[in-house]
Amino acid sequence: MRFFSTILLATVVALALAPAALSAKPVPSDRCTLLPASELQTVLGQSFGKPVETTAPSPFAGIPEGTDCTYTGGDKVLFRIYVDPSSSVAQQTFARLEPFYPAKSKPPHLGDSAYIDTSQGIHVLKGSVRFYINAGPDAKDQQLIDLATSIAKQL
Repeated sequence: MRFFSTILLATVVALALAPAALSAKPVPSDRCTLLPASELQTVLGQSFGKPVETTAPSPFAGIPEGTDCTYTGGDKVLFRIYVDPSSSVAQQTFARLEPFYPAKSKPPHLGDSAYIDTSQGIHVLKGSVRFYINAGPDAKDQQLIDLATSIAKQL
């Protein structure tokens, strides 16, 4: 009887966790496709060319490199994205980086955690993915939130 109770409990837990595990979408190999130039044009009201993709440096030893997508147009926009080995590594790295980029505000309901720094960049954590957008000092908070929300919905 105890064996069946254990099996039943394990089944209930597995079914309860399954939607969360299935909700994470794979990150495309071309990371820059998460932020199309057309989205920047819509949100920022400026024309942007196709992004130039380069390797983003690892923030700390043992953390994988990321991808930089640099868009030029009226202003320069940097979209930086990292895919960490696990959500716990991403969360720890996100927390370690925040003191270097002090938060001025924390938009609610954006990824697992998000903040806009004092240099007008938005930082977002969602699962094992961390990303950052800097659209220049004139970008409004809501514009950054709109761009970040669009990306987060794809992850």
